[in-house]
Amino acid sequence: MTQTAEIERIVREVLAELASAPVPAPSASLAPPAPPPPSPPKKNHSQELVLASRLVTTNEISGRLAGVRRLVVRPGTVITPAVKEEIAERNIQVIFDATEKDVSSGTLKIAIVAAQAKIDPEPLAAALKNDGIDIDLYSSKCPIEATDRIAGEVKKPATLGLMLTPYEAESLCLANRLPGVRAIAGRDAAQVAADAAAVGANVLVVNPKKIGPYAIRQMVNEFARGGARHCPDVLKSRLE
Repeated sequence: MTQTAEIERIVREVLAELASAPVPAPSASLAPPAPPPPSPPKKNHSQELVLASRLVTTNEISGRLAGVRRLVVRPGTVITPAVKEEIAERNIQVIFDATEKDVSSGTLKIAIVAAQAKIDPEPLAAALKNDGIDIDLYSSKCPIEATDRIAGEVKKPATLGLMLTPYEAESLCLANRLPGVRAIAGRDAAQVAADAAAVGANVLVVNPKKIGPYAIRQMVNEFARGGARHCPDVLKSRLE
């Protein structure tokens, strides 16, 4: 047999042995890991606007819809046609949810002191209660006595103060001289929100001879939305 024929014979025998040999099972350690189960989507609360009011008007949502995907309101809330049209244009979903909690619903109390206001504060108190705010109502014939009452009330946990009086400037000065009181004046809801955040306000002073009941209600809801605020650290040495 020639050398070439002998080499071909050996190659054929080797190939035949390889073909008949069992194929080893792949090692489990070499198998690719199973992909992890997908994580459930996280709820992005920054895309929600939660309103406690029972009536949602364009004033309630003005300047507050940027980036919002869900408008959360309580069951039974009335949404005006103008608001419905705007949120439809922005593709915002309306959710009626009794479990969603705004900071002003059920966790906060507002002590209202009417000092020579010459108005009946009961309708305002009833409207705020309807908005989900717990209310204590007091009356006084003296701004000094009224500010002392407010100062005592806001020392209680989760309590803010609302003073209704035509003596706005005097009441602000008197209130802000009392320890722990950080009072601001009420002009409109946006200004109240900004001023309250700036100084950690816990008392709102409103002149009901200049501001109507509906505007006061809006301001108080905005004031309550921030909850019982703490004094900013940078102002504590002077304001506390």
